[in-house]
Parts: sequence; C-alpha cells; structure tokens
Amino acid sequence: MKRIIFLAVAAGILSSCAKKSDSGGEVPYKPCPCEEVKTMLDKFQGEAYFFRDFIPEQEDLQIRTELSNGSHKVYWIVFDSKTGLSELTVGQGVQRGIGEICNFPEFAEEWNIPENGCKVYFEAEGFEACAPKGGIGTISYFDFILKNLKRK
Repeated sequence: MKRIIFLAVAAGILSSCAKKSDSGGEVPYKPCPCEEVKTMLDKFQGEAYFFRDFIPEQEDLQIRTELSNGSHKVYWIVFDSKTGLSELTVGQGVQRGIGEICNFPEFAEEWNIPENGCKVYFEAEGFEACAPKGGIGTISYFDFILKNLKRK
C-alpha cells in the first residue's frame, strides 16, 4: 500500500512539470555579451535533464550512470533561481562541454520544476566562451544560445 501511494505521489510530481500552460517553444535570440564576435563551434539538440538550483543526489547518480556507458551524449541544464544564471552541460563518457546559456527564456523561469527535475527538449548553438576558462583535457567551455526549449 505504501508503495502504491509513493508511486502515485511520484507520478504527480513528475507530471507537474508538464501540466503548466506554457510548455515552451522557440527561444528569443539574444547574443552572448562578448566584446567580439565568437565562432560557433557546434550545434546541440536532444532531450535534457532540467533542474532548478541544484541536481539532487539520486538524479546525479542516474546521470553519472548514463555517462559511464559512454555510448551517447547526456545533456543537463541547471537554472539558478537566485542569480538568474543557467548552465548547459553536454557529457559523453569522461568528456564534458560546459557553458552558460546566454538567452535563458523567461517562460522557463516560471515553470513548476519538481525537486527531482524533469525532461526537456532543446536546440542550442555552442560558441567559443566570451571569457575563456581554459580547459582540462576532457572539459571544454562554451557559451550557449538556445534556439528551442520545450517541456517533455
């Protein structure tokens, strides 16, 4: 009986991300605040984990498990509601691409995101970072401009 109640509550939390009226879509263009035009390095699209403020331990473990497989890219977005900053990370195996999203949409800031996050579909372009942070063999830094962001 406890298991049925838990599953019902969990299903309600996960669906709360998808029930809000604004499910997203095209993101208004806003360039990154660079002093000079930066080169677009790659385009990214797919399903991403979406979190507000932090990645809970259980979901972090799930992401790490998927990354250890190394057979496909794993994406996750974290929006910091205190600073208004957001970050997109692209991972595959031990490789990471990390960067600030320069045009995180206001409509997504208003989404009801459960603590354990939800899934979104996104399209983005990755540019050379405005403020290069160097890199460590397996980590690259980008600035991202979203083209699309939709709740799944």
